[in-house]
Amino acid sequence: MDIYRGDTLADDCRKKLGKIFAEGFTQLLSYFSKNPVVIAKVFEHSFQLDQFFVAIVDKKIADFVACTDCHKKSLILEKDELKKHFSWFKGMIAFKVLKKEFEAPFENPPINTGSIEFVGVASEFRKQGVASNIIEHTLYENYVIEGMAELT
Repeated sequence: MDIYRGDTLADDCRKKLGKIFAEGFTQLLSYFSKNPVVIAKVFEHSFQLDQFFVAIVDKKIADFVACTDCHKKSLILEKDELKKHFSWFKGMIAFKVLKKEFEAPFENPPINTGSIEFVGVASEFRKQGVASNIIEHTLYENYVIEGMAELT
């Protein structure tokens, strides 16, 4: 297994990360769409790849951990993308609700502390301990997990 920061990978990694993200979140976002392909397209634009640590196993993306410094965000939503894929009405609702959930700032985070925001594991790599190894490759001594969504 090799670990990379998302912004060092090929351009198509957004689509692959989006697919893994959708595997875990489609059920939670079913009001907006029950189609994982739509969910993947909606979110792949929002990934701040410099905040994603990605595990590659057998030349495939096995999992990712979105881990920030508690100041930057791992997802930044674009209203137009949400409206384009969910419809104008549902896109506006999604933007208002999800922006508050995914982009909320931390108040006075401790020094050298990372925020683990999302963990996603591709279905073929689940239950193999892949995700636990990736956290060791982030840059922080301590971590906060505030409402983390685990995508398994």
